[in-house]
Amino acid sequence: MTKSLKYLSDIMEKITILFAGGGTGGHTIPGICLANELKRIYPQAEIIFFVPGKPIDKEILAATPYPYYINSMTSFSHSLQALCKFPFHCIRSLWQTHRLFKKHSPNLVIALGGYASLSAGYYGYWKNIPIFALESNKIAGKTIKALAKISTKIYTPWQVDGLPDNKIEAIGIPIRTDLPEKQPEDYHNKTNLTILVMGGSLGSGCINTTICETLPLLKDLANKLHFIHLCGKNIETVQQAYNDHQISATVLSFYHNMPELYEKADIVIARAGGASLAEIKSIGIPSILIPWKNAADEHQLHNANEMKNKNAAIVYTEDIFTKENVLHIIQEFLNTPSRMYVLSMNAKKIGQRNAAYDIAQNLASYLSNL
Repeated sequence: MTKSLKYLSDIMEKITILFAGGGTGGHTIPGICLANELKRIYPQAEIIFFVPGKPIDKEILAATPYPYYINSMTSFSHSLQALCKFPFHCIRSLWQTHRLFKKHSPNLVIALGGYASLSAGYYGYWKNIPIFALESNKIAGKTIKALAKISTKIYTPWQVDGLPDNKIEAIGIPIRTDLPEKQPEDYHNKTNLTILVMGGSLGSGCINTTICETLPLLKDLANKLHFIHLCGKNIETVQQAYNDHQISATVLSFYHNMPELYEKADIVIARAGGASLAEIKSIGIPSILIPWKNAADEHQLHNANEMKNKNAAIVYTEDIFTKENVLHIIQEFLNTPSRMYVLSMNAKKIGQRNAAYDIAQNLASYLSNL
């Protein structure tokens, strides 16, 4: 342990760290991964979460030891009803933030992104509390942009458009420590494929529909394929599609133990959120990425292209993510396994597997001055 970390360990009994933000797994899970690393090294630290009241946040945090509080702040909308309610959400959010800070007196605020980060970030800054942030996407989200000027550092996996260069610490985004690690050379002799399909923590209608449309075309390959499909809603419809075409599949709405699924999978079909890509790169699993076309500022497209430019992923925009293209790439992987080898190798080259620990070390120099 470095000198700064040892000193920090001695004072952590007095320290409370507030993680603020959420709304999707891509916001909340990296925060939990960093919290786990801090708690592992400094078990006496108090760690709390301040999240929106969305079911995904509650479900994910319920499986952790960390207490959480609800922030009523919502995203800005131009509908008349939402405009009328927005000031009340802001006032309520500030009151919730004030009560939380009064009760726990956090020494550090880590903004995870999402509108629930705003009140904690600005309130913490007003109280002279250091603000740090996580930004996993190539294009910074509106909340992290808004907090950039008052943040000490923003941890990212790459240079991020829309953030000051002097605030960026491009050492990665925290990921689960129990993720498997693929060996690229194992792909040379692949004759069967287990395909993990996922559309992010909220599911994806576009991916579900295209995969289901592809199933009739896979009849001749059925004995070589198994799907693990995280479909979000409409699980009965998706399961029935696999049954109708006699394609082997495990269909789930959501699954907490993602390392288990990654271990079983040979390739993944996924959206291109920054947190998911951090895991894909670290594992070294060949990926087919379908950027969500409605992502703010097309950030998923920019994320995916960053991978594509390094020959670390195959990218289809939604308009060309068709059953014909899905069939083509599955056939190509089976006929030319070396394609998977190259994708796996290049993904691992740009992975940042130890990001949670590296960020914890980086935080030590700031916390030691408290």
